[in-house]
Amino acid sequence: FLRGYGVQGGSHGRGFGHAHAIPGFGASFKKAVKESPPWSVGMSGFGECLAYEDNFCRIDGNRVDNWGIPVLHIDARFRDNERAMFEDMIQTCMELLEAAGAEHVREYRDYSTPGLAIHEVGTARMGDDPETSFLNRWNQSHDVPNVFVTDGSCYPSAACQNPTLTLMALTARASDYLVDQFKTGNI
Repeated sequence: FLRGYGVQGGSHGRGFGHAHAIPGFGASFKKAVKESPPWSVGMSGFGECLAYEDNFCRIDGNRVDNWGIPVLHIDARFRDNERAMFEDMIQTCMELLEAAGAEHVREYRDYSTPGLAIHEVGTARMGDDPETSFLNRWNQSHDVPNVFVTDGSCYPSAACQNPTLTLMALTARASDYLVDQFKTGNI
């Protein structure tokens, strides 16, 4: 598959919720629950969905929100590349846990869908060509000069890194440009 992915993990105490998985009854069961460490460790991977040209968004002409404004229709899907990355993520996480000495390692298959990630980006691509992008290099609309978009929309896709610091830098850069353009009367 193309690109890489990130892996993160954590651990947490489960209280005594783990008791349902322990066999037994009576005093021996209670002893087993108390002696079994109520902790779990987990890992998950996160990677990039490639910027497929036929993943797109448009204004839905048939649906409106509570205020009568047409809603956005997003047409996007994961492909073979993302599925192959997902399979590799599972195997890598399991191997890492086993190499670290974890016991009772199980795979958890929670295959996401576009739109469910915490750092979703895209829909207003930045680029030099108005035919293939909505925003110019200053996060300014090619078509409407007083519209600037400085959130994650300007990304064509996201890598496995958190995009927030780059978005902050792009916003600062766009703001400087906007002030300069305002001072010269261009906006």
